[in-house]
Amino acid sequence: MRCKWLLGGPSRIRMLGWVSTVALVASCLGHSEIGFAADPFPLRPREVLPGMKWVLWSGAPFCRAGDPSIGVVAVDPKRFRFRIFHYAGEGLQRPPGIWKWMHLSGALVLFNAGQYYPDFSYMGLLVSNGVSIRSKLHPSFQALFVAEPRDPTLPPARILDLSMDPFDPQDLRYREVAQSFMLLDRTGRIRVRNSQKVANRTAVGEGTDGRIWIFTTHGGYTLWDFARLLDSSGLPLKQVMAMDGGYEAQMIIHVGRFVYDNLGFFTPGGSDRFPREGGRRPLPTVIGVLPRGKHGLEGIGP
Repeated sequence: MRCKWLLGGPSRIRMLGWVSTVALVASCLGHSEIGFAADPFPLRPREVLPGMKWVLWSGAPFCRAGDPSIGVVAVDPKRFRFRIFHYAGEGLQRPPGIWKWMHLSGALVLFNAGQYYPDFSYMGLLVSNGVSIRSKLHPSFQALFVAEPRDPTLPPARILDLSMDPFDPQDLRYREVAQSFMLLDRTGRIRVRNSQKVANRTAVGEGTDGRIWIFTTHGGYTLWDFARLLDSSGLPLKQVMAMDGGYEAQMIIHVGRFVYDNLGFFTPGGSDRFPREGGRRPLPTVIGVLPRGKHGLEGIGP
């Protein structure tokens, strides 16, 4: 793999005058070659802020097409809060792109949520800032990302597996809820079909230490292979859910002088072309990471 992405292109890392050696090493080595450390984040990450670590990881040989790099962020939900944004719930007329979401929300990290219907309504249960945007559970999706509990004794953020965990949609214990489908469960079982469909991927993992792990791929993976990669990674993951894939698989980080964006530019079908649509696809629902006490979108909308 050539590290051609560092100073430009559709997936970018900019430190405004310097380049992260750690990111360069992590990208150029395969996942089995990355050294393990005493810290349960074995990829030798960069600490973006206390409680937030980032690294660019290589998913070779599991990547089927394009750049095998994967942006990885691990967040301590005791230091940072998660906030789900849906364009209609925020009083916006149409879904914005992810950089516009960053500008509006004030989030430090933003990534895409789950799938949506042609009218941009969310495919499954969605709760934003305590308000139910879509109240019905999707009958086929078994994963819920939940955050900001009403009961302070509950974990500040986690994944609920509806095949194992009790959940009553009429008794919402969390102010932020986004439904999607399980990728890898706590028993180690892969919960997707072994399909040959290749696309960019976004996934959210719950760590054994309580951290929330966010992954977005730069290239094309099947869901099955992506699950195999995470299962064999040695990362302290308890369970993982998948979010929307393809052009919608996007993540950006903007913290001070550090900027990273991965804008879903891979073309399904195995091409390395970077079409115009990637990065411009509107995202009706995104999930933001904010410092505790900052709610985002203050003063925006009615």
